[in-house]
Amino acid sequence: MVNMTEIEPIALFDLDGTLCDYDKSLFNELELIRSPDEEVYHPPLKEDVPNYIKRRVNLIRTSSSWWEGLEKFQLGWDVLSIAKSLDFNIMILTQGPKYYPDSWKGKERMGR
Repeated sequence: MVNMTEIEPIALFDLDGTLCDYDKSLFNELELIRSPDEEVYHPPLKEDVPNYIKRRVNLIRTSSSWWEGLEKFQLGWDVLSIAKSLDFNIMILTQGPKYYPDSWKGKERMGR
């Protein structure tokens, strides 16, 4: 039997949607480049969105500064702070655009 005192407490946090408001930030950026006559698309985007919208999303997501500037979810950061105060080993889980390595720089800076 495993002694429970030997198990290290670990807390897993997702960056996008838990610590940061990915959907709101993406929507705001898409709105900045939307033509007044175009349809409004709200994240999370479905697979059947037009290709030009997918290309815009990819363009936005290639920027490390966009990732770094994602708006924070305060509640997520409050829970993270509590987990740290309880000496949890904190691990931030996230995915990024695999074809745009510069985007990872922004995600890394945001997760600090």
